Amino acid sequence: MELPVPTVDELSKKILGGEDTPISALSSTEVYGWLLEAGESGDLERARIAFRKAANIIDRLAGAEPT
Repeated sequence: MELPVPTVDELSKKILGGEDTPISALSSTEVYGWLLEAGESGDLERARIAFRKAANIIDRLAGAEPT
């Protein structure tokens, strides 16, 4: 994703698909199939664990209690 002006507003526009910028050229059925494959392979569970570990590290660095 190109982001010539790195601001929160510009990133939000890109994510929301504003300014005629599609997020993906995949049809919704292809995205659904991809999610099913990711779920069946365990990738979503591994991602959940990785994000939780990363969030705990950020919380620890910020002085908060981990969940």
